[in-house]
Amino acid sequence: MTFGQRIQQYRKEKGLSQDKLASTLYVTRQSVSQWENDKTMPSVDLLVKLSEVFGVSVDTLLGKEEEQPVREPVATTPVISDRKRLRQCAGNEFRATATTLGTIAICVFFYLFLVSRIYPPALSGIRTNLDYSGFIWQFVAASLLLATTCGFVSYRMVLYRRDLKNSPSLSNCTLQFFDDCFVLHDGSETPLSFYYTRLKRVMETDNFIVITMDDKRRICVDKHNIDGDRERLYTLLKGCKRYRRRLCVLGGKRDISERTQAVLGYTVNILFIAVLFMYWYEAVAHMRIITDGSIPTTMRWCIILLPYIITVGTLITGVILTLRKIKALRLIFAGAAITVAALYATFTVTALPLFTLQQHRVMPDEFVSAMESQGMKVEKANQGRTERLLMDCYRATSPEQGFTIEYYNFLDESEHEGQFYAWELYNKLASDNEIRARQIKNKSSLDVVFNRYLTVETEVKYCYLSLNRYTVIYVMTDLENKENVAKVLEQYRMPLPY
Repeated sequence: MTFGQRIQQYRKEKGLSQDKLASTLYVTRQSVSQWENDKTMPSVDLLVKLSEVFGVSVDTLLGKEEEQPVREPVATTPVISDRKRLRQCAGNEFRATATTLGTIAICVFFYLFLVSRIYPPALSGIRTNLDYSGFIWQFVAASLLLATTCGFVSYRMVLYRRDLKNSPSLSNCTLQFFDDCFVLHDGSETPLSFYYTRLKRVMETDNFIVITMDDKRRICVDKHNIDGDRERLYTLLKGCKRYRRRLCVLGGKRDISERTQAVLGYTVNILFIAVLFMYWYEAVAHMRIITDGSIPTTMRWCIILLPYIITVGTLITGVILTLRKIKALRLIFAGAAITVAALYATFTVTALPLFTLQQHRVMPDEFVSAMESQGMKVEKANQGRTERLLMDCYRATSPEQGFTIEYYNFLDESEHEGQFYAWELYNKLASDNEIRARQIKNKSSLDVVFNRYLTVETEVKYCYLSLNRYTVIYVMTDLENKENVAKVLEQYRMPLPY
């Protein structure tokens, strides 16, 4: 409404004509007409006289005290003031962090147990020195992680309870959310208004919304008591600079207790981390199977199938929880990925290792005695060898059968240098035989930890080559002697195949 329209309205309410009003103010009727048509404005003195005639203030006459339209809040909710509910809200706020750190610590302890039970026996079978200092440091790291988790949660809870004790009472308070701000009605004549830009952090869980102000004041709200447009409210809160949404149920539309939320959080996190360990476990378990011939066949199958049972179970659990609107998509992706990777590794790399490689390193005296027991002649053959750190070199010949087994032993006390030169000799012999064998008829190989072997067959030749960390055994003979070579190696339990 314009100024002229207000003049006209008040004049008619008083029952005055333009002439009567003009005579009262000692002005002409044309002046009043021009005011009402918004062509001119009266002077300050005339404004005061007009306000006296109409019985209103000058501000009202000028339109400065018009009632503003009443804004409707987006949502309204009572503020939690009960101490028990506030402690539940505090625990809900820190439970996500505690669950994540706690499950990592639990899985690290499981990893250490797994390694200590499988890894050392696997390596002891091939006579390697196992460094336990790594396990000690991992155990210390896991302990520190668990202690940090407990300390962090305890410290935050102490601070939270201290803030509750020192903060003013919020009993019977109501919170109204608007598009630009939210208002706290605490029973006083002037409610407190806060802009969203003053929010330090907003965290949404399945049951609560925790609003932290710049002055560290916390306001806790139960999501189930919110009256209004919740989706629009969540959109406003997401616009804050630090918005965290830690939901267990997708969408947060289902009631869930704090205990159930904690159980689901631990279950999902443990399964997720455990399934990531399964690929590494499969490699270590296969190493144990390949290097330990005392494990029965039933146990071998159990060790091999364990990672598939866990990964497939994790995949099924993820699907069931997702269908029930529980956040578990990472279980589906991790379970599917590790299952495919484990199948690929099983059938392409280790080829279902139900067999056993040699269980110990081939020592010089053992090689000599084993070959002589087979009726073979053994002699030193160091002449002409240029490999560094080569300690022993023997050649076992069988005049009757017509083949020769060469044995090379490298120094094992030089910080893995001997192992490096053994690998170098192995690769050199393997490369030479692949170059010579222009027409390879059959070839097989395996590379598992410190064990390697290679067999190559052509139309007329048969080559066997194995590496056991510091020891290389090499056979090159006619194809017709293949069975005789296999018989000698099998009795001595050399690396497969024979």
